[in-house]
Amino acid sequence: MKKYYSPTKPYATVKKHYPLFHTARFFLRPFLKPKLILSEPLPDEPVIFMANHARMFGPVAMLFARRRPFRAWSNANLVFVKTSPRHMMRAFIPNANGVERFFVRILASLIAPPLASALKATGTIPVYRDLRIRTTYDKTFETLKEGLDILIFPDSIFTDDENPYVGVLNDGAFKIFSLAATYYDITPPPVCPVYCCKDLKTVCIGNVLRYDTNIDPKTASENLKKAVSDGIKALGESLPPHKIIAAADVPNDPEKLKKYMTDAEIESYRRLQSSQRKKVTLYPPKTKER
Repeated sequence: MKKYYSPTKPYATVKKHYPLFHTARFFLRPFLKPKLILSEPLPDEPVIFMANHARMFGPVAMLFARRRPFRAWSNANLVFVKTSPRHMMRAFIPNANGVERFFVRILASLIAPPLASALKATGTIPVYRDLRIRTTYDKTFETLKEGLDILIFPDSIFTDDENPYVGVLNDGAFKIFSLAATYYDITPPPVCPVYCCKDLKTVCIGNVLRYDTNIDPKTASENLKKAVSDGIKALGESLPPHKIIAAADVPNDPEKLKKYMTDAEIESYRRLQSSQRKKVTLYPPKTKER
């Protein structure tokens, strides 16, 4: 029995083609395709693109920028119709209340089915925020072994005081490089920083970066994380003056956060960030064969 990639299941036994989605993508491409600027030719091997989100512009622009197939990381809640409306309400309109909240809920419920179908059609990789993150990593390396590129938006909701072009980068996106050789027996893939500029309708892809396997994994991840952030900043600065759109204009300050989130939401987010920094044994240590 042949197995096919599935965003929502371990695998699919029947390959779905989503003709409606691909037909719509074909006719919309002339109108939504952004200007593409490459700093250097891309390697023939699979690449991990790390881009600023720029709200909805980033995902849409990357979908139409290149014809080379890829799979993108996406919040797992958006992939499922059941959880998508609630996530959209909390992520995009957290302060809605009363009548406004009622209509927002209806709108989110209407958007959820086509959004989930579109994500499945692109072969998205669901990103989980708990121990199921191993599923995210498994599907990521399954995609790389198939020879496909990966698209990740690693910026968090918090602004980076030193880099206005992208939010503070999440550590989880960079763990895949240390896992590559250790548990998946593949060479860590090359990385390209990407800056998506809505104001200029432009996508800039920076120079190829490499994960250094000759140093401590933690240090190597931190170095790559800084290189990606600096790369996105350099791409943004290389463009003519334009309006910068961060992932979210939320300050990385507990006191200022109260303007955007309730105390309970702040505490929940802090606990999540803290748990992600703890050493959780998702993969058993490998033992050397005698």
